[in-house]
Parts: sequence; structure tokens; C-alpha cells
Amino acid sequence: VIQLIAGVLGILGNSIVLLVYTHYIHDTNGTRYFIPILALVDLAGCISNVTKFQLEDTMRYFYANLWLCRALQFSMVLCGILSALLIFVIALQRYLLICRPLGPQMTIKRRRLTFLITFVLAFGGAVPSIPFIETQLYEVENATATAPAICVFGSPIIGILYYGGLCLWTIINIIGTFCLYIPVIKRINKRFYFKKRNFPKPSTTETVFKENEQSPSVHHITAAEKEISSKTKATDSTREKHTRKISIMFLVIILVYVVSFLPPLVTSVVTAIYGIPYEGYRLNFYLICIRFNLLNHISNPYIYWFFYTNFRRELHKLCSFAHFC
Repeated sequence: VIQLIAGVLGILGNSIVLLVYTHYIHDTNGTRYFIPILALVDLAGCISNVTKFQLEDTMRYFYANLWLCRALQFSMVLCGILSALLIFVIALQRYLLICRPLGPQMTIKRRRLTFLITFVLAFGGAVPSIPFIETQLYEVENATATAPAICVFGSPIIGILYYGGLCLWTIINIIGTFCLYIPVIKRINKRFYFKKRNFPKPSTTETVFKENEQSPSVHHITAAEKEISSKTKATDSTREKHTRKISIMFLVIILVYVVSFLPPLVTSVVTAIYGIPYEGYRLNFYLICIRFNLLNHISNPYIYWFFYTNFRRELHKLCSFAHFC
């Protein structure tokens, strides 16, 4: 029941993100280009994960069709790798946008090429789950009961190498993502606190311009200039706060990705070596850990809602228009 509720929340949240970002939030400079793509991947990840988990729970690990097992496993791995790579690409895009080591940020052609390369890498990483995945039967005490079957690598050695490689790749991807994002946070904090410290305060010793015959409009011009300058500084300060908040939002997304990906990968490596437990607390612990990657596909829409003001505003407009809120 819990994973069904989680699946519904993930499907609903990612569908709303797709709708809002493709129809209501206009991305004029391309800084949010990968967000709807990530939402689409997470939507597919929610569907494949929940479907596989429900089949295993309700059918007692029984797969009547081998290709159903392979298709679900391939979809889960593909969505997981692609989601992780997209988070890395978003960190790279923020790094290029904020730190500007190479000048201008990604053009539309470079963004499309980056996504194509990302998809090819994810597809290549998920392909081994097709030919090597098999269903393994286990004996049961009741002779009339259907023997349960689980979806695993046919060769334990291949399973250890595959999941071990994925685990190593995940660690490298996490390190690379943080190496890109730490300079972004430092740069934004430095710029934010520098402007905050040097923001000009009203002075009590300002020169007072008096209107006289020689300069009847000096006071009027000076007041207008001060008003324009004040509005410009307020706009810059708001923009800096917004940029800082968006960068913190992506940092939270990265942290959730780290927490949600490592436990299932480590669990897969351990079970490939020692086998899957079928009773007691070890079975419950295994089921919790192996399903933890579902958190990564669910959490992003709610992180957007919490940090991104424009997303909340457009979502409220959408709800008001539909008479849901």
C-alpha cells in the first residue's frame, strides 16, 4: 500500500511538473531546459518501479513471462541511470552559468547534444540487464503452491560485476556532481554576501539641493535618479536571492539523489554475493533498501514546490483555473 501511495504521488507530481514547465513557465534563456526532461524520466521511473515491486509483492516473485521481467528491469535501470546523469548535467549547466569558466552557457544545440549523449550512455548501461536477466525458481514446502520466481542475473559473477560497476559509477558521478556544484555555491554565497555588505545605506549627511532661480529642476532630477537607482538595486538584490535559492534547490536534489541511489546499489551487490534473504528481519531490510531508489523519482516535484516561487505561483494559477484550489 505504501509503495502504491508513493507511486501515485510520484506520477502526480512529475505530471504536474511537465505540465507547468511546458505550458506555463517560459524558459527564455534555457536554464531550466533539463527540468521537464528529468520529470519525464522520473515519471517513467515511478511507473516501472511501482509495477515491478507490485508484481513481486502480489505475485510472490512469480514472473510467468521472462520478457516482462527483462523489460521492467531494463526500464528501472535505464530511468535510474538517466536520472542520475541528468542531475550531473544540471550541475554542469549551473556551473557554466554561474562560474562561466568557458564564457557563455550552453546553446540550444549543445543542450540537445548533451541530452543525446546522456541518453546513449544510460541506454548502454542498461542494456546488460536484457540478455543476462533470468527468472530463478525456488522450491516451496507446499507441493500444490506455485514455485516463486525472482528476476535476477543468471550468473552471480555477472551480477556482482554489473552492480559493482554501477555502484562504482554512481560514486564517481556523485563526486563529479559535487565537484561541479561546490564552486557554484561558493560563488553565489560570495556574491550575495558581498552585495549585502556593500549595499549602500541612506546617509544623513547627503547634500541637499535647493531650488533657486539658477537650478529650478535640480531637486526633481536628483529625486528621479535616486528612485531609479533604488529600484535597480532592489531588483538586483531580488535576482541574487532568487539565484541563490534555485542553486540551493538543486543542491537538495543532488543530496536526495545520493541518499536514494547508494542503498539499493550496495544491497544489489551484497545479494548478488550472498543471495536474497526470504524470511525474518533481513527480508524486510532488503525490501526497504532495494526500493529506496523510488525516493529519487518521487521527491523532485515537491522540492521544486518548496524552493521555486515561480513554480508555486504558476501551480496556484493552474489550480485556481481548474477550480481545484
